[in-house]
Amino acid sequence: MVMSRLVIIGAVLLAMVSTTATRAQQTTPKFGGAYAGLDEPRQQLINDWISRFVKTTGQSDGPGSETVQRRERGPTDTGMHSAE
Repeated sequence: MVMSRLVIIGAVLLAMVSTTATRAQQTTPKFGGAYAGLDEPRQQLINDWISRFVKTTGQSDGPGSETVQRRERGPTDTGMHSAE
């Protein structure tokens, strides 16, 4: 009697784990997109994050800004070449 209950409980637990794993595999996160495409709560999260970023780092230009992108590209060609 006890053994059959353990088998049933084990089968139920296995079924629950299998169902959870299947759901997790079917959910594919989507990355990218425009800020305007976000709903209001998500825009508020971004606004809050940017505000905290600026307060913490002291930078007025956040990630993705033109200044940051220029910094990541490195120095541009000024037309002046060193003599070899």
